[in-house]
Amino acid sequence: MASPKTIQIQLLYIHDCPLVEAVRAALAASLAGTHVPVTVTETMCDCSSPTLLVNGSDVTGRLRMSTTELSCRLDLPTKEQISAAIRGLDSTSRQH
Repeated sequence: MASPKTIQIQLLYIHDCPLVEAVRAALAASLAGTHVPVTVTETMCDCSSPTLLVNGSDVTGRLRMSTTELSCRLDLPTKEQISAAIRGLDSTSRQH
């Protein structure tokens, strides 16, 4: 049986984003119940902030737009959305 592929999680945010801690907490709660290999990276960037990507896909389902405009996101990912994204990728990786 092949070992599961490592899931790549990226937290993108602007400097001093007031909402990034809420996403960090939801991510930590989601990861606490999983036993899959993940790599989490945080990047400050000019983006809609905060944005959480799991293997390059926004966990809220929102299309990621390339922009240089700084903006706050109000559609923060929930623990449930994050967990579903991780579970979905994990089950897909085990099928191969």
